[in-house]
Amino acid sequence: MTGVYIVSGIIIFVVFGAFVITVNKGYGVKHKVDTLDEVKINKDFEDKQ
Repeated sequence: MTGVYIVSGIIIFVVFGAFVITVNKGYGVKHKVDTLDEVKINKDFEDKQ
């Protein structure tokens, strides 16, 4: 199970990092929305485990 937490942690870190960079650069509103959707999907995935 530890591997699952590490992988999901890396995914969240990458998505969050991409989101922060996107916000800082003010790059593409659509991309921000896509990133938020990814965060919601990851959260749902973790809640089910």
